[in-house]
Amino acid sequence: MTIPDDLAALDVTAQVALLRAGDVTGSELVAAAITRAERIDPTVNAIIHSRFERALDEAAAPGDGPCAGVPIVIKDLGRAQPIEVALVNAKTKEKPTKADVLAQANLDGGGNTDKDRRAKSPLPVLPKDSAQNEITVATQKVDELQRQASELLTAIKAMPSVPVAPKATEAEEKPDLPSSSEMMQRTLEAMRLEAQIAKDMDAYQKRPKRRFVGARAEEYRFARYVEDWRLKVERVGNMNYPEAARARKLYGSLLLTVSIRADGSVETVEVSRSSGHRILDAAAVRIVEMSAPYAAFPPDVRRDTDILHITRTWTFTKGDELVSQ
Repeated sequence: MTIPDDLAALDVTAQVALLRAGDVTGSELVAAAITRAERIDPTVNAIIHSRFERALDEAAAPGDGPCAGVPIVIKDLGRAQPIEVALVNAKTKEKPTKADVLAQANLDGGGNTDKDRRAKSPLPVLPKDSAQNEITVATQKVDELQRQASELLTAIKAMPSVPVAPKATEAEEKPDLPSSSEMMQRTLEAMRLEAQIAKDMDAYQKRPKRRFVGARAEEYRFARYVEDWRLKVERVGNMNYPEAARARKLYGSLLLTVSIRADGSVETVEVSRSSGHRILDAAAVRIVEMSAPYAAFPPDVRRDTDILHITRTWTFTKGDELVSQ
């Protein structure tokens, strides 16, 4: 049968209905999807692994299932290779005939040498895992202190109560044994200690639950929120780039820790490692505060996090841009 042009544009429900009615086959749906992908993908560049031939083979024997025979495109989130992009400080109208690297703008030539060299950043190389290690150590310390407090409270509660001895006669008194008043005093001290530890433990458990994340957030729920937060700070920062830094040609990187409450408000902004320029440090803090309030925590983050501490490296580049690493 002749396949209509809009067959691949139908949604899943419509394609399943055609399959169940016997108007089309799974192979025809896959062929239509391949034709549309080959026509559109050169523009959007969305498909990494095409596997068209294998899809046609699978369509010949679709198997069982409510959507068997309907072609789909799977989004690959785990195996995509990172793309290296160079940031250039100039651009040309002409595209290079053969580009050496990917960049945010076209640059055909440039520099002061004819040798095959690539420009490098004059900024010092920062330790890659320093921020992440600091976060890991801080989290481990909090867990260790909580464990020690729980063990101490358990040990206090397990101590046997000290009975109050009746007043002994002079003949029964022994100089090496504590008196009844001393025993009473010890019992009261133990009770006060237990009450204080229980009070402190209860107060600790009522404190807001904090979560520390760096540039490499492992869980998707934190990574998505941090990425949206970073994009907003970069956008506001580049719209309000500090004029003093541009006029004095100040560049550098700093490590910033921002504490965000569940409603998106900012609790604190701390410069964990200075850029060496007060103007840049103060500008970074001001940009973070200007960008507030941020989005409220989604339900999957709010369920175990009251305050999110985000630690990122911010760089004021020679192109008068603010970028995060």
